[in-house]
Amino acid sequence: MLQPPPIACPLAETLVVDLSAALHAVGAPAHRLEETMDRVCVALDLDAALLAAPTSLMWAFGRGPDQRVAMVRTGPSGFHLGRLTALDELAQRLVAGEVPTDEVQQTLPQIMASPRPYAAPVDVLAFAAVSGSCGLLLGGGIIEALVGAVIGLAVALLWAVCQRLNLPMAALEMAAATAAGLIATLLVPHLGGGSVLTAAAAGLIYLVPGYGLTVAMTEVATSHLVSGTVRLTAAFGSLLALGFGTALGATMGAALWLTPVIPPVELAALPAWTTW
Repeated sequence: MLQPPPIACPLAETLVVDLSAALHAVGAPAHRLEETMDRVCVALDLDAALLAAPTSLMWAFGRGPDQRVAMVRTGPSGFHLGRLTALDELAQRLVAGEVPTDEVQQTLPQIMASPRPYAAPVDVLAFAAVSGSCGLLLGGGIIEALVGAVIGLAVALLWAVCQRLNLPMAALEMAAATAAGLIATLLVPHLGGGSVLTAAAAGLIYLVPGYGLTVAMTEVATSHLVSGTVRLTAAFGSLLALGFGTALGATMGAALWLTPVIPPVELAALPAWTTW
């Protein structure tokens, strides 16, 4: 009579499953995740293979009839570059034999629970500073920069609310884009005129999925088509949400002032030295 496979995995197998799940949760691209875990398995003398998908990880340990499979169900991964860097460094130290497996297992929860490196007021000011600077980089003038900074503050406050209430990113994108269109339409014409669209785009720069698009194209280029296509679709979905939300907010702002939606205008850019 065949004996059922053991339920509990050995420590090394448990470690690679937990480490891969952590890397996936902080946004490691599929090709980078699989390459990192291949090196970890070689260092731990494990005969294992990983298949990374957007919402699951599947591990196969061993070969032939004795092969055991471990599957981890995950949600769509976000991006946390600080934790990703820390996990990468931990994996490299494990491969180099600088840390034992039990220490790695203890360090993983600490990294995943690590707080943001800056206080909330600093984060809020950073939103405003980046948005205001982006207004200049997009070719706008002082009006676009100031309104972009105000929108950046609004986005930061909405982001903090979504973080506290554990709301999905889609809710933040639509709410922030609507607020951006509304604020830009109300403020730009009454501060001397300018480009409503440029001010709104500058204020929303934090939510533009540039990193997600980059990772998606990298995954497609490395033949991880499922993961790359899903990320690409999610990025375009975010862009659509930002576009529709901005249009909705601009229409609401025009209705409040009983004026038509502000048409595009020619930008009056500031001197080149202001970029610095």
